[in-house]
Amino acid sequence: MWSPVVSQWFASLPFLFLHLFPAGNYADLEVSRDGSVWVLTEGRPELCIVPPAGEPSRFPLDGLQRPAGLCLDGTGGCLVSDAAGTITVFDRFIRPLSTTAVSGTPGDLVLSGMSVWYIETERSEVLNTDGLVVSRDAPSSGRLFFQRGEGMLSGGGVFRIREGEEPLPLSLSGEGCPYGDGFLLLRDSVLYGSGGDTLFYPVLQTRVSAQPGGGIIVLWGGGHPPLVVE
Repeated sequence: MWSPVVSQWFASLPFLFLHLFPAGNYADLEVSRDGSVWVLTEGRPELCIVPPAGEPSRFPLDGLQRPAGLCLDGTGGCLVSDAAGTITVFDRFIRPLSTTAVSGTPGDLVLSGMSVWYIETERSEVLNTDGLVVSRDAPSSGRLFFQRGEGMLSGGGVFRIREGEEPLPLSLSGEGCPYGDGFLLLRDSVLYGSGGDTLFYPVLQTRVSAQPGGGIIVLWGGGHPPLVVE
């Protein structure tokens, strides 16, 4: 069994989480290529960026009503969906660049090349911002990822998705995210690798996010403080 090394954020004392990560429930959490953890909070619209070293930065997201999903654009900026029916693009200084009205009630979202896919939570579909259906039968609370030319849909199972094709099940239960050349699967309080190896347990959190290409893993959700491992 692989035993992860607990990162410097978790190694000192659990109370540090109260200082590094915002309190309350999270709408989404992503890890950037440099290892920073981006937290989108529910309730008061705010984005908190926790770097590998140093103090976190907090950015109020004025104008958003119900932040639902977060996507990093790879250049230091991000996109945030609002369940009120918009997707906003922010630059690397977290200044809004543009806001697009979209169909339905958007949830999580992801960049697919130059296109944006998002989960339309009322119809349980993955749409693009032109309103075209990418995939059906998407979990309303699911999460979207895109890596190496393919999409991944997580929530009540993990599925590979391609535009115009039926979802390909990778696991029929659990939550997951891309990791290296494969993916991570969180199921029944155990974190697995895509080859079925047990990586970490017991897990109290309900969701998992990871650094692109592999590295830092963050377990979060379920009302428990995030657990950062690497």
